Amino acid sequence: RIRRAQKGRTGVTLWSAAYVISNYIDAQFSSGGSWNEGCALKRWTVLELGSGLGLPSCCASKYGMNIVATDTDKEVLKL
Repeated sequence: RIRRAQKGRTGVTLWSAAYVISNYIDAQFSSGGSWNEGCALKRWTVLELGSGLGLPSCCASKYGMNIVATDTDKEVLKL
């Protein structure tokens, strides 16, 4: 289900795409995932542009990746 953002509130909306990419990261890096074997995760850096609430960044960080999450929404930057 797609959640519609209120006008001017896109940065504090948890978008469906954030769930999709987070689930994909979990599936790939969990034990038995295809990216789990042989990856030097500590060398990976993830850049999330317009991260908003940053769900994909949080998910990637639990696998030891370095995270750079950006946003320009002042409400998001206060979080």
